[in-house]
Amino acid sequence: QVAPLQANEVAIIRRKCTSFDVKQHEFREMFRKEAPFKYDSEGVYANLDEMHIKIGVMEEEMQGLADSASLFEVNMPEFKQLKQCRKEVKLLKTCWDMTELVTSCFDDWKLTLWIEIDVESMEVECKKFVKEIRGMD
Repeated sequence: QVAPLQANEVAIIRRKCTSFDVKQHEFREMFRKEAPFKYDSEGVYANLDEMHIKIGVMEEEMQGLADSASLFEVNMPEFKQLKQCRKEVKLLKTCWDMTELVTSCFDDWKLTLWIEIDVESMEVECKKFVKEIRGMD
């Protein structure tokens, strides 16, 4: 009596997984178009926050599918596209934080009077930036 119901539920879960796979590929395409990958992007942090929230919603849906799939012993795909979006949004945040840090430091230096310029400290600061940038993923 239970076998037909279980088979039906397994079929439903597989359809949902297939549907979610299409959805995550569409999301990946949207992410690649809208995420702030260019230096001249505007509203970067608002965009990153929005992407973070959207990815979180997708991850919750994916977790729900994973829970259902494990309950009915259905193999679920990895959904690599969504995981790649999560990885890239973290990298973008780190990159934009560094960009803002360097830009604000240089903007500060531009306001320094010639007589007050400390070239050695500026050079040390730039070397720190280079070291941090090279240490980024």
